[in-house]
Amino acid sequence: MNETPFNPLPLPDNLMLAEEPGKPLPPPVDGPPKPRKPRKRKQPPASMKTKCQARWEKLKTQINTRLGQLDKQKLKELLLACGIAAGVVLAIIAALKLVPIAALLLAILGLYAVIRLWDRLRDLRKAI
Repeated sequence: MNETPFNPLPLPDNLMLAEEPGKPLPPPVDGPPKPRKPRKRKQPPASMKTKCQARWEKLKTQINTRLGQLDKQKLKELLLACGIAAGVVLAIIAALKLVPIAALLLAILGLYAVIRLWDRLRDLRKAI
């Protein structure tokens, strides 16, 4: 009864099995595993926060100075162009989200048309 069962898949030669004959097993570990300490999240240093705040303020002032140099008409054109670009992007995203629903509706309508055509052909066959 100690014979190994038939295995239709040959095992590779370099496969290391856990229970190879002739090799002793490692001794079992005694006791339950030690609980892990919860990791503490590192808080960014205060100097990092002030650097980020200073960069943000600098960026805001640069944007305000560039927009402040534009005259009213140019600013209106720029904001209109940005609005149109945002609208186009939203329309494309909405179209991509609705493509599967549209494909399903077209498939249902096509199936409906095929069934109606099939019924008409069957009725036509009965009339002949």
